[in-house]
Amino acid sequence: MAFFSTRNSNLDRRRAAGLCRPFWSQVRVPLFLLGLLWRPPCAIAQQAARPSAVRSAVPRKRSVAVQQPRKPADPLQIASALVRDRIDLPKADALLAQLLHQDARNAEAAYQMSVVKEIEGQGDQGCRWAAIAVQLRPDIGRYHERQGECLAAQFAQTDSTLEKLNLGRQIHSEFTTAVTESPQSYHAHNALELYELQAPWYMGGGESKAVEDARQFAQFDCAGSHDLQAELFQSLNRKTNATQQARAALQCLSINADNLRRAARVLRTFQAAPNPELLDIYNRALRLAPGDCRLRFGRGKALLFQTHVTPELLQQARGDFQYAIQHACPAPNGNQQALNHFGLGLAWEKLGRRTEAIREYRTALKLAPHFPQASAHLGALTDRTARNRARAAR
Repeated sequence: MAFFSTRNSNLDRRRAAGLCRPFWSQVRVPLFLLGLLWRPPCAIAQQAARPSAVRSAVPRKRSVAVQQPRKPADPLQIASALVRDRIDLPKADALLAQLLHQDARNAEAAYQMSVVKEIEGQGDQGCRWAAIAVQLRPDIGRYHERQGECLAAQFAQTDSTLEKLNLGRQIHSEFTTAVTESPQSYHAHNALELYELQAPWYMGGGESKAVEDARQFAQFDCAGSHDLQAELFQSLNRKTNATQQARAALQCLSINADNLRRAARVLRTFQAAPNPELLDIYNRALRLAPGDCRLRFGRGKALLFQTHVTPELLQQARGDFQYAIQHACPAPNGNQQALNHFGLGLAWEKLGRRTEAIREYRTALKLAPHFPQASAHLGALTDRTARNRARAAR
C-alpha cells in the first residue's frame, strides 16, 4: 500500500507542476512540421487528376531561351554563288571590289573578279585579275586554268609566229599545272584537252593525246570523262562518237546537273529539233539545280520545238525565257540577251500574242542588229498583222 500511495502522490505532484502531458500533446507539433514537408501519394495523384485547364492556370516559371546572334553572311561566298549561277553580276562585282579594297591579297576574290570581268566582256581586266590570283596562290589549279585562257585569247589576237610559239608553250604549261594541282577538275582537263586538240605537235598538241587524256579522267569522274570525249568528238565533227559518249554519260551513277547540261548540248547539236530526249534531260537536270538559268534557257528552247506543243508547255517555255532574261543568262552580253528575247518572242507568237512577240523581236534586234532569224520573224509577223487589220477594215 505504501508503494501505491507513494506512486500516486508523485503523480499528483507532477500533474500539479505541469510536467506530465498526454501522448498526443507531445507529438502533435513534430507531426505538423513533418506534414508540411512530406506530400503523400494520394495528393500527388489528386494533382495529376486535375483538369489541364486548372493546371495551366497555375503560373509556372518558364525558361527563356537565349537566342544566339546570327553570324553575318560571308560576302565572298555570296559573290561566288552569284558568279556561279550567273545571277546579279553587278552585285557580285560590287561585293568583290569591296573585298579587294579591304584586302588586296585576297586571291579568291581576285579570281572571281576575273571571271566577272570576262563574262561582262572586259577581257583585259579579267586577265589582269587572273594574273594577280596566280601570283598570290600558285598552288590553286583554277587560277592557272584562268591564266591559260587569258593567254589563249592573246594567242588568237597576235600574228607573230615567234610570239605564238612562246604563248603556246605558256598556255600548255598553265593548263598542265592546272591539271596537276586539281586532278579532279573537269574544267582543267577540258581546257588542256581542247588545247591539245587544236595545237600542233611541237606545241604539245595531238588528237590521240587529247582523247587518251579524256579517257583517263574516268578514274575521277565517269560522267565527266564521257562528256570530255563527247565534246572532243563534237569539235572533230564526229557525230556518231559524240552522241555515243553523250548517252554513255547519262548512264553514269555519279552524274550532276553540269554533266546533264553538257550531254544535252552535244545531243542538240547533232539531232533534229523535235527531240523529247532533250526535254527529259533538262527536266532531270533542273531537279538537281532548279536555279540554274542556263538549264532554264536550254529547256525553253527544247519546249518550243516539241512535236506536240500544248499551251501549258508554251507557258512553261515563256517562264524559262523570262527567267533567263531576268538573270542575264548565260551571259549578260548583247548577243545572248538577244537570244533570250528571241526565244520569248517565239513563245508569245505560238501563244497567239502578236503584240508581245513583236516587242520581243524588236528588243532582240536592238541588242543584236545582225540577227537574221529575229528579222525574218518580225517581218513575217508584222506583215500578217497588217493584212489582218486591212481585212478587218473592209
